[in-house]
Amino acid sequence: MTKVLKSNSTRVSFWKPKWCSSEGLLIGLGGAAARVYGPPWLRRPVAVYVEAIRNVPLLLQIIFWYNVVLGNLPNPKQAAPFLDIAYLSNLSTTGPTAPRNAARTGGVNAP
Repeated sequence: MTKVLKSNSTRVSFWKPKWCSSEGLLIGLGGAAARVYGPPWLRRPVAVYVEAIRNVPLLLQIIFWYNVVLGNLPNPKQAAPFLDIAYLSNLSTTGPTAPRNAARTGGVNAP
């Protein structure tokens, strides 16, 4: 039991929602404060951002990110470096093909 509680997956699934919720709360409060109390040069861009995001349906935002942003990434062989720590490619947008091929060939992955 203690080995399960010390695993990385358990830690990530425990701390990640708390971290993301706290981060989202701080960003939201910062944006709200900038929109209400901030100087005009900061108030206008924050207001435009908030109104643009709030007035676009979530499904349309998902379609935009999937097709426009992720769809224009290069293939894995021509992956673009990102800050010299990661590579951006469209590999995750195409999904795995092995289960599909295995189902087509009756469980045998033939080349």
